[in-house]
Amino acid sequence: MSPNETNRTAKRRLDFADGPDASAAPKRKLRSSSPSPVSSNTDPSQTQLRFSPRTQKARPTATPTRRTPSRSVVTPDAPKPRPVAVEYVPRYLHQTLDYQRRGQKKDLPTHTRTALALIEQYYEIPANLEQSRKYGPLSGTTYEELVLQAYTLGTLAVKKEDGAIVSEVDICTECAVLGHRRGECPTLL
Repeated sequence: MSPNETNRTAKRRLDFADGPDASAAPKRKLRSSSPSPVSSNTDPSQTQLRFSPRTQKARPTATPTRRTPSRSVVTPDAPKPRPVAVEYVPRYLHQTLDYQRRGQKKDLPTHTRTALALIEQYYEIPANLEQSRKYGPLSGTTYEELVLQAYTLGTLAVKKEDGAIVSEVDICTECAVLGHRRGECPTLL
């Protein structure tokens, strides 16, 4: 393909009025950023379109603006409270072992409730009572029975009042009276 043919095909792509149906096609003007040279002795079919590069500098899409400083006063935040750790409760295991957590067993005898209240008053009940093997098995028991069993076996520590250790208090788990233990209880003798 000669240079003349490529120019003509390029011109045909740009201007559709040169073809056989020139009367039907509207004439379009081609624009360029610079005027094309016009000479009277050149053939219009050989005239090339010249586009000049942009003369303006490229501008950024967002122009930086000057920010005015804010006049608000920033106060430091108060220390956030630590989130309370949620205790993991193995419900499926408790259901399988028939273990009842604190307060789930409604039909506790009165003397057991009273003895439990006295033990909670004078002794520290550990937070890991239900998770530790040290306090006995969970199978078929309740939380209240675990506390009474831990007290009977002597694994509960005495509460401290104002930093001083209070002497041990004897609590009967059978009749819920202070002063003697279950082995010395007159109701069982």
